[in-house]
This record gives sequence, structure tokens and C-alpha cells, in this order.
Amino acid sequence: MSYSGDRPDDEEVQTSYIVMSPNICGGKPRIKGTRMAVQLIVSEYVHWRMSPREILEAHPHLTLAQIHAALSYYYDHRLEMNRKALEDEEFAIEMERQQQVEKDKKDKNTLPA
Repeated sequence: MSYSGDRPDDEEVQTSYIVMSPNICGGKPRIKGTRMAVQLIVSEYVHWRMSPREILEAHPHLTLAQIHAALSYYYDHRLEMNRKALEDEEFAIEMERQQQVEKDKKDKNTLPA
């Protein structure tokens, strides 16, 4: 017997672990009931190579289901989230550059003539 796809009487099931609120975490996807951004979980998993269990140990207020939901959300929205993460990183670099320029100006103005 082979799988023939969705059927008209199939019921779609969704979880409610991931939410976005304009005034919390800058409107970025987060785990419901927390200020834990999905991007943080993704960074720990992808960049730090932490397993879901290790992430759970680092954030014991979360559940394993919440962690997997965050990773699932990321894989469903990978391009959008990667683009936003890159924009955030570029913004942070630009802010650091501007702070250095201001510091250099201030230092220049305080040098004895």
C-alpha cells in the first residue's frame, strides 16, 4: 500500500510553541511564554553544535518539545531568518564602526595642541 497524499478529511494539526509579538524581542519569533528567541536556539544548535538535550540543559526552563519546535520553525523559515540575522549582524558592525568614529573624534578634540 502506498501513500497517496493528503485526503480531504485530513485535519491539520499545529502547535502553538512559537509566537511573534511586536513589542517582545523586536517582533522576532520566540518560544511562547518566554523571551527566548528562536534565533538563539538556532545559533546554539547550528553554530555551537549543541544537541537539543544540551540546549535543554543550558535552558532548563524550556522543554524539549519547545526546542524542537524552534528548530522546526527555523527550517521552515530558514531563508528569511538567515537574511534577518545577517541584517542584524551588519547593523551591529555599523554601530560599532560609528561608535569608534565618535570616540576617535572625541579623542582628537581632547589632545593638547
